[in-house]
Amino acid sequence: MTRNYFILDGSPVGHLRLVSRRLIAVLIYLLLPCAMGIAARWDHTWKLPGEDKGFSQHFGYWVLFLTTPVVLLLTAHLLETFTATISGLDVLYVRASEELRRKTEKLIARHLDHLSLRTIPAISLSAFFALVMLFFCIVNVINTSSPDAVRHTYGHDSYDALPHVLSFYVGKIYLFLVFPVVYAIALAVAFQVTYAMMSILRFLGNNDMLQINLFHEDNCGGTSRFGNANLLIMLIYANFILVRSMMYLTHHTTYFVANAALLGCSVAAAVQSVVAVYSIHRVLVRKKRECIEALGRRLSVDVDTTLRVGGRFSSDILAFRNHVAGLYTYPYARPALAAVNLIRFLPAALVLVTVLK
Repeated sequence: MTRNYFILDGSPVGHLRLVSRRLIAVLIYLLLPCAMGIAARWDHTWKLPGEDKGFSQHFGYWVLFLTTPVVLLLTAHLLETFTATISGLDVLYVRASEELRRKTEKLIARHLDHLSLRTIPAISLSAFFALVMLFFCIVNVINTSSPDAVRHTYGHDSYDALPHVLSFYVGKIYLFLVFPVVYAIALAVAFQVTYAMMSILRFLGNNDMLQINLFHEDNCGGTSRFGNANLLIMLIYANFILVRSMMYLTHHTTYFVANAALLGCSVAAAVQSVVAVYSIHRVLVRKKRECIEALGRRLSVDVDTTLRVGGRFSSDILAFRNHVAGLYTYPYARPALAAVNLIRFLPAALVLVTVLK
């Protein structure tokens, strides 16, 4: 499934069993900052005086160095785990009519084609994100193409701006390899997985086919596999938000394109946590309500019988009712739920930190 994304492909290269294109890509993105450091030493921009930002003083780049391999690995893991999840038909839905089964398999096959870049819409979406990221890179080049431009943008000099020639070109090569490649692929995969998840879950929910296990250890009906996939998407957005925030902390100023990127990722992360898995929420709420109502009626009969006839009241049904009442109605197990809530409030926390600073 990852083969068509090239840098996400984890299969062995030739006869090298431990080497994959994914591993090579991760190593390249880990080594490129070394080239930038060498360029900074050559240009004497490792550390700049006053308010100017040298290589060692640029928090945004250092966070970008650390998070880019993470985004690449998260994207590959998301694509592999989600495709494995929707390919496992037996654990996804309750057996229904043969017609519904065929429709479900056809729907899943269509989304698998999208996820493997075998359709024009999927290729077009990837190309669109690549162009958007390319636009961000071009804006950055323009803003750092001269001493006057960089000071107009940031109010101070930066090591990756002209006239620091080697640092400028090496830095821009790195940006053009990160944003139109890694970030564009990550966004394309995140959007396609989100669309596939919403489409498949809505179909299963509307046809009362979604498998719900009230006694599953995840405490959300056995649906946590979808919540985990959604969490991976939110983690990708969280990396984007962190990089953009560190860029602001570096320069203490910003511009419209950067603000739009931060706002878009922040809104996407918050909406993602609910909208992508809302169909599961609706099914869980309905199943939970129906079960509690049925158990409530049974409890009422038992209590009435115990009061009239006497005898010992069985607490098993009450314990079952309390268990059902405690089930989560969103597909997040406890650790995942904590991470989701953290990412929901991350943008607000970062804004508060930057304002207080």
